[in-house]
Amino acid sequence: MANLVNTGIQYFYPEVNSTLAVTSTTGRVDLTQTGDCIMLANDGYVTAYFALGDVTVTVVAGGVVTAGSTGGMAILAGERLQIRMIPGQTYLAGITDSGTTTLRASRGSGQ
Repeated sequence: MANLVNTGIQYFYPEVNSTLAVTSTTGRVDLTQTGDCIMLANDGYVTAYFALGDVTVTVVAGGVVTAGSTGGMAILAGERLQIRMIPGQTYLAGITDSGTTTLRASRGSGQ
């Protein structure tokens, strides 16, 4: 079948893809599409910090999270993660300590 990624647990069915250009200033991208989880990839050469939350979500360098988010985490250069979405998490925020990178998020179903 096309568009299936074997995650080792069950298949992931991507539905919508989003891209966030991450710099040393917090930015965010809308993830309000359907699906109960996201596959998140850091396609650059520097560590990024990210948080999931509502339209107000932000994250600061070092992974400290501000109001509107549910948590912050580092994603290393070249790393890929699968994250289960919690209701109300409709945006992805990202930042770097310095430099730039690209976070790619595929929202879909499965895990």
